[in-house]
Amino acid sequence: MIRIFASLFFAMAMTSFAAVPFVTVPWNGHRAAVSFTFDDGLASQPQNLKPILDTMPEAHVTFFMAGASYLQQDVKGFAALANAGHEIGSHSYSHQKLDTIADFAELEKEVIGSASDIESMLAAEGANITVTAFATPFCAKNDDVISMIDKRYFLNRNCGWHGRVNWSTTSDVFNLWAKGWDRSMETAESMCASLDTAAVMVDTASMESWLRPGPEGSWLVVLTHGVADDDVNLSASPKDMEAMIRHALENDMWVTTFSSAGAYYLAHFTLDTVSAVKSDSRYTLQWEMPHSNMPKSIPVKVILNAEFLAETGWSSDASVVLEQGEELLWPDEQNRYTLEFAKKSVVVREATQAEIAGRDSSKTDDDDGGDEEKKLDDDGEGDSKKDVDDDNGKKPKKEEEQAILPRSLPTGLGLPKQYFDLKGRTISPSNKSRIIRVQR
Repeated sequence: MIRIFASLFFAMAMTSFAAVPFVTVPWNGHRAAVSFTFDDGLASQPQNLKPILDTMPEAHVTFFMAGASYLQQDVKGFAALANAGHEIGSHSYSHQKLDTIADFAELEKEVIGSASDIESMLAAEGANITVTAFATPFCAKNDDVISMIDKRYFLNRNCGWHGRVNWSTTSDVFNLWAKGWDRSMETAESMCASLDTAAVMVDTASMESWLRPGPEGSWLVVLTHGVADDDVNLSASPKDMEAMIRHALENDMWVTTFSSAGAYYLAHFTLDTVSAVKSDSRYTLQWEMPHSNMPKSIPVKVILNAEFLAETGWSSDASVVLEQGEELLWPDEQNRYTLEFAKKSVVVREATQAEIAGRDSSKTDDDDGGDEEKKLDDDGEGDSKKDVDDDNGKKPKKEEEQAILPRSLPTGLGLPKQYFDLKGRTISPSNKSRIIRVQR
């Protein structure tokens, strides 16, 4: 009988659930996100766009290949783009209207076979990638097409509409809209205005609710084809394309690939709802991937939920660390942790004094290195390192701007009742300058 009660007590100790520990930082800590996508695999893309992208290492884009025939136009150029961190996706095998294909084997070749061909061709040029995203040619699809896409990819880009996905709104990831570029209807200025809307840098109070971007900023998907000074309406000139990408960066938008933004977006619905199992003073979180064909690595930024911190009873000055395998994850200056979502588990606990000492020692070593770099800057020899941010190569923002995500919220949205500051503590809605995320 004693053994039975002991077993029951142990089971209860292992299954007592804490409050949801995490609040995901929207759009990787940026004001909004944008994915510039380029269709077909045209030779003008690596020839004219790669030199531009090479000057902006913090920006990454997606190229959707319409079969081997297009890729062969400049397979070395696309391999170089892949090795520079840009995404290569599939746009089918032969650019047909897929909803007109009745034969299963033919549809399978168009959707699934195209990815295998792209991967093998790029691997032969030294770019080892996994294709995870699809874009339907002519945006033509039906249930059979979507079912086939679902077997090989975790999201699909459609076309049309405003092209925005709001952070807190669930969207059909196999029917993601994209704002298309057509120079007969769009200009660089009008496209930059769309970027401003996604980043909530305009007054949105007069917009219809179904058109309004979320207060956390939106993910804008842009559809483009060639990058050339020609008379093709679907082509964007290199000058216009550069202006649009630089404008997004100046807006503090996360300029990232279609799969990276999509995976981050999907991950937050899991991380913001997964509970922890408590054992002693350790809180273990485990989850399943939203889709089996997601990227192999999905870094996600999170902060600790105020309710979770209150439930643990940890003191306000406690050093909380995340543990993934043998790796310890420490918070940054804004109390944000970057975990690996693809590992599907994490432990939250207090750090030991030895771990804190080791971290502080490492910080001291880093600071010493920083002083040496500063000395070089004073000598006029280290300017290139002085303004580089170690996260993504951008110049660091001013201190007061680093503390705000997003930096401001639009008026007239009917602000919710509860906000969190950078430490996860609940604050007054009137103090908007400290808002990191709207809690719904």
